[in-house]
Amino acid sequence: MRIFNAALFRCVLTTTILSLSIVSCAGSKPAIAAAPSHSWELVWSDEFDGDAIDPGKWEHSLDCTDHGNNEAQCYTNRKDNSFVNNKGILHIVAREEKFSGPAHSPDQREYDANDTSVTKSYTSARLRTKNLFDFKYGRVVVRARLAGGQGMWPAIWMLPTDGVYGGWPSSGEIDIMEAVSLDTAGAANEIHGSMNYGMKWPQWSAHGRDFESRKSFTREFHDFMIEWEADEIRWFVDGIHYGTQSSANWFNYIWNNQETGFSVANPRAPYDQRFHLLLNLAVGGHWPGQPDKNWQGDREFLVDYVRVYQCGSGNSDGTGCASAHDAPVDASIVVTPDAGAPRVNRFPIFQDGPEALTFKAGDRKIANTPVINSWMKSPGNVVITAPDIGGKHGKVLNIDFSGAGNVFFSSADMSDDEAFANGFRLVGGSAWSNHGTLEFDLFIESIDAGTRLVAKLDSGYPDLGQYVIETPAIGEWTHVAIRVSDLLANPLDGGKGIDLGNVANLIVVEATGSSTARIRLDNISLSCAVNALPKAWQWDTACSIEPALATN
Repeated sequence: MRIFNAALFRCVLTTTILSLSIVSCAGSKPAIAAAPSHSWELVWSDEFDGDAIDPGKWEHSLDCTDHGNNEAQCYTNRKDNSFVNNKGILHIVAREEKFSGPAHSPDQREYDANDTSVTKSYTSARLRTKNLFDFKYGRVVVRARLAGGQGMWPAIWMLPTDGVYGGWPSSGEIDIMEAVSLDTAGAANEIHGSMNYGMKWPQWSAHGRDFESRKSFTREFHDFMIEWEADEIRWFVDGIHYGTQSSANWFNYIWNNQETGFSVANPRAPYDQRFHLLLNLAVGGHWPGQPDKNWQGDREFLVDYVRVYQCGSGNSDGTGCASAHDAPVDASIVVTPDAGAPRVNRFPIFQDGPEALTFKAGDRKIANTPVINSWMKSPGNVVITAPDIGGKHGKVLNIDFSGAGNVFFSSADMSDDEAFANGFRLVGGSAWSNHGTLEFDLFIESIDAGTRLVAKLDSGYPDLGQYVIETPAIGEWTHVAIRVSDLLANPLDGGKGIDLGNVANLIVVEATGSSTARIRLDNISLSCAVNALPKAWQWDTACSIEPALATN
């Protein structure tokens, strides 16, 4: 639901007569079938047969945020926006009316249910099962009739409950069904099944397929379904299999820890955790466009039932039930290739000595080899040598701290080139702030109990960011990775923090506290990461280190 331009692969199909276990009229709801021969077992359902929405199954979202999509509605829990009728149908109703509500969503730290600071011109409803029904692997079947009209965005989808791999979209999203602006001029009669995963916004991957039908999605009920198992997710409409994605073609790029840094997570991530269900009707947004005005009536998204099955084969990974008789898997559906993968650009700073950073300037190629410098409060507090210790490390940077001081890598003198100034620009925006790292190998020969090592990136004192290194084992080489985001989040008191467009020193290492330590550094580098195959509408699709530009 969070994706505003799915850029999906097209699958145009004509619906056919299906098993009676799937097709029904809205007024003649089929009974819940017994566990079929292929061992799908019903584990949760809502038939909406009561006289109200069951609060033990669904939670309403109450907010007026745009959910990152420029949506135009406030979500409420009023019966005007969601109710169950006497025929067992859930109505999610979009209305054209002024309404005021919270500026933040319920999952945000700043959320205040009593906040009325945001006023919008439309209302609707969004329901979810989070912490009421959460599950891992299974078949989800939702029988629904969709809302049409300019800007209407009905969705049946799933989000991770625990956010194990981080915020959206790092922990994944599964869109069982989305549709935008149905029954409007020029709009196809199609729905979309997709998934969102990969790197952090705005470099995430969105992938899936479209399904176009000759039958109306707004005047007839249809069964929208997924089958989700450990290494594969399949999409269906009315029993027709139209899309498949596998773990071989999705990925997740996550932060691990100081020693490991960023990496692609296990192959099943992020779709190896608990998810929950959501039903909502958004109004407007980047994808459907802004809604029209002066509606002749309310616009409704109707849901007949929601049913969740799990495979009774005993396989904990959800496999064993793929060839269901009422929704046969079509072997001709080719797994669509991945929409992207992380590409890491690494810039060595020290490896057997300072490394030259090279740049193109028109037809010229220029170089800036960082210079090793030091600051010390008293003479002799910092002693730097560069011995060759042999083996895989060769020449290393040896630093002996015996008092307050630091060592830093600054720009070479660029005054001979009128186009450039001393310093560097870390170009690429979120490629640095989301996925940038400062990395090096660290050997601690000795360190005083009261000493902490601090790494910094700075734009000239006091405008810097700092990170206190977790002291590794003494007497052995350890890899240290520090997120640029952590450096950005920890400015020096009284300073403005780092300006990535004006970096004076690419790394600063300081011994604080009692300031007594003997250390070695090697393989110092900065790196950034981008989506290797970005969509045309994404930004920050490249990253680099460039020389600072002359200001005159």
